[in-house]
Amino acid sequence: MAQGNLAKIDNAKLVLIFLVVLGHLIEPLIGRQAELATLYKVIYAFHMPAFAMLCGVLSKDILCGKQLSKVVVTIIVPFLAFTVVYELLEYFMHGKVSHYTRQFQPYWLLWFLLSLFFWRLLLPLILQLRFPLLFSIALGLLAGYANNIGYFFGVARTFYFLPFFVAGYLLSPSFFAVEPKQWVKYLAFVSAVLTASYLVVFAQEPHHFLYGSFSYQALNQDGFSALLVRAEYYFIAFVLALSLFCLVSSQPNAWSNAGRASLFIYLWHGVLIKLLVYYGLFSAIAALHWGLNLILMAFLALGIVTVLSSNFALQFTERLMLTPLKNILVTQPAAK
Repeated sequence: MAQGNLAKIDNAKLVLIFLVVLGHLIEPLIGRQAELATLYKVIYAFHMPAFAMLCGVLSKDILCGKQLSKVVVTIIVPFLAFTVVYELLEYFMHGKVSHYTRQFQPYWLLWFLLSLFFWRLLLPLILQLRFPLLFSIALGLLAGYANNIGYFFGVARTFYFLPFFVAGYLLSPSFFAVEPKQWVKYLAFVSAVLTASYLVVFAQEPHHFLYGSFSYQALNQDGFSALLVRAEYYFIAFVLALSLFCLVSSQPNAWSNAGRASLFIYLWHGVLIKLLVYYGLFSAIAALHWGLNLILMAFLALGIVTVLSSNFALQFTERLMLTPLKNILVTQPAAK
């Protein structure tokens, strides 16, 4: 990709990883403060779909040799390493192995890595079809009728977010190549505002619908209407994600490095949030005004993003965790 492409993607990742951290920070408060619950729903409507799209943009349709090795190194190795990290944290806090591992589920936010692995495996097969995006959307919609999948190996989420990954792969590289014209940015902004407003005012289903982990039956939805609700949320997610991609700058800036480090921020920030929950931060601030809590959480999210994107954090993770595990698990692909 050209420099402009990479900068635009890095800037989009920066916005999204900030929203991921902010969403997880306000999550413990949404049961007590309706305003934060509304913001949480808007964030969850598109931030992970947008991340899945960016992963699709950066993926190749070949899965052999060096590409297969790269998938293992960049996805499976971090997944295994941080599964151990989170399980050690779980044992520290609760003295036992988590229900995730006991029930063969990816630990909390690690579902995204496991789903990304499955998407990469499925991509070459899906691209053999005449209409890969329509097929993935149909698969995602119909998967909601499966009542016995749930969190097992992240399969439900894999199917739910698959259309966004495929859409990202199919998205023209020119979409990220240049700065959109002003009228396009204006249209994107208006579309995002109207879509978010519709989500808040008219889409009354619980935010659990956006997780992609629950069947329609588990969400008290049934019949064809349940499929229409998921289709509605698909549409909302696509509009908000594409609007964000139009609005972010194509120029590199001082914060673009944090966007490039979004994976490490994603993997580590959950540790910090679980420790904050364990030591009672959210119980202590729950009585504060929601606006003050939002400001506090926004500054905290910014601090977390800054710290976890530092060279120290990146080098610590890569050299002391991922590289040793990679050397143990991965062999060099044979020369062609």
